[in-house]
Amino acid sequence: MLNGSPKRSFHTAAVPTYETKRASKGLPNAEGRARKWPLSALFLFGAISLLPGSLVADSLAFDDDGASAPGSSASGYYATEDDDYSCSPLRAHLAADGIGTLTHVSAKAIAACQRIQRLAVSGLRLTDDHNATVLADGPRARVDVTHPSTLFAPYAMTMDPDLGPEKRIGWPLRSRSVQQRGFDAVNARQPGCIEYLSDGERRRSPYTSHCSAYVAWVALEVFGVNLMPTRVGDWCHVAAEQRNRMRADGAHWRRVDAVAAQRAANDGALVMAARQTSPAASEANQFNG
Repeated sequence: MLNGSPKRSFHTAAVPTYETKRASKGLPNAEGRARKWPLSALFLFGAISLLPGSLVADSLAFDDDGASAPGSSASGYYATEDDDYSCSPLRAHLAADGIGTLTHVSAKAIAACQRIQRLAVSGLRLTDDHNATVLADGPRARVDVTHPSTLFAPYAMTMDPDLGPEKRIGWPLRSRSVQQRGFDAVNARQPGCIEYLSDGERRRSPYTSHCSAYVAWVALEVFGVNLMPTRVGDWCHVAAEQRNRMRADGAHWRRVDAVAAQRAANDGALVMAARQTSPAASEANQFNG
């Protein structure tokens, strides 16, 4: 979930529902091309951005033309030029009239950015400290299950946001056998959706990336928007489900283009982006978003 380049072109939409590759910061350049995105913008790695109805006056939106985002190298996928997750640079672009634009951010956007940045579980936050390991080792990367360097580490089974407050959301599962199953599956080029038992309940969760879980967590904690899966305990299909729910829920989400999405994020709205890479009827479509 630390993945995804904020420099890609995204298509957008608005609503209260729920996965994302990463949260980033920043403003577009003078030509309106996204250089860095605010922490109030959460990306579902792809082609739909969504704004929750509670944060936007009219019915929300997304532009679903099916265009795919440009490809990227492994290094571009896990790291960008500046991943320090700092909201401080946004202060220099604070809008005097309080309204976010393509070149200025509202106080509400900065406050949302700060709330996202402060989110922590047992003192651990989302960081890029594990990225160097992922870049060096790829799918063979390992994370310390007792002393992880980041929440929602890629290439690890992590605690999902619906497990309850007694669970450490975003921390790795402390089951070495479950972690090994995910490692073996991914390195054998098999699907990384792993089924396991938690307190006697059967759950399914991805091993490679946790963008949708992070988005669901942030959307609920910061924006009060419920993006949890409708199939309880199934986090393998969340990205596609979120995308499809937002697409179908015109009462709460609206399609917007990339410029409108950036403007909305700079004004403090929750913006989601997703894409569909497989035919709607295919099984693969249910695993991507």
